[in-house]
Amino acid sequence: MNTPDILTVRSITKTFASRGRPAAKALDAVNLSVSEGSIAGLVGESGSGKSTLIRCIMGLERPDTGTIIFDGTDMSVAGREEWRKFRQQVQLVFQDPFSSLDPRMTVESTVGEGLVIHKKSMVKNHRRELVATALESVGLSASDMNRYPRSFSGGQRQRIAIARAIVMRPRLLVCDEPVSALDVSVQAQVINLLKSMQAESNISILFIAHDLAVVRHLCDSVSVLEHGKIVESGRSTEIFGNPQADYTRSLIAASPIPDPAVQREKSRSSLAQ
Repeated sequence: MNTPDILTVRSITKTFASRGRPAAKALDAVNLSVSEGSIAGLVGESGSGKSTLIRCIMGLERPDTGTIIFDGTDMSVAGREEWRKFRQQVQLVFQDPFSSLDPRMTVESTVGEGLVIHKKSMVKNHRRELVATALESVGLSASDMNRYPRSFSGGQRQRIAIARAIVMRPRLLVCDEPVSALDVSVQAQVINLLKSMQAESNISILFIAHDLAVVRHLCDSVSVLEHGKIVESGRSTEIFGNPQADYTRSLIAASPIPDPAVQREKSRSSLAQ
């Protein structure tokens, strides 16, 4: 039995026009899907259109053509109430934990902000309990609630950002290169956190990255974006085991290998060619 898709992107095209220059097509008939309870990866180099696609999915940009369907609802014709539900059920984790958190807000205010906006009738004590639970679920402590972002490391700040997203109990988490600004050891901690969190709560995740090693470790399926077009998509084992597109093969060839001996041999082979 096939698992239903919680998110379906169909033939999304987005063009940006500027004075004195020809229009630039950022997205060209992009198709993408995220199965319920899965982790889907989207990979591509800088400038491939990943950020534009995220903005279209989140409703921050309006695509020229195509549809975005969330849980059976076509968001291009959705009304105010459907968008309100979407903004509760789809949460975004940004790339840079240093700029995505307001330095003037305490951890409690930051993590609980969505609850204040979307759950206006919730009493303060209940909100504090949910914030504390979210912090503990990402490896932080309820005692951190009165602290400010400046007193945390980069990895801890990204955990706060994840707590801010999951406190809403979303059905879909969109992660925009959430570990690219972190040290390698901290990257592993955040990746393992996302993986264990997904296994425990069955949340769906769209994970955007340019690091194929991370995507290979984390994602069930992968879509490869090149110059605004999806050139290949499928199960992770298929994409990494037998890539069909030249662009995918070049990305895999350029990706470092965790085993130092294998990486040295790969580097020698590349130099010999």
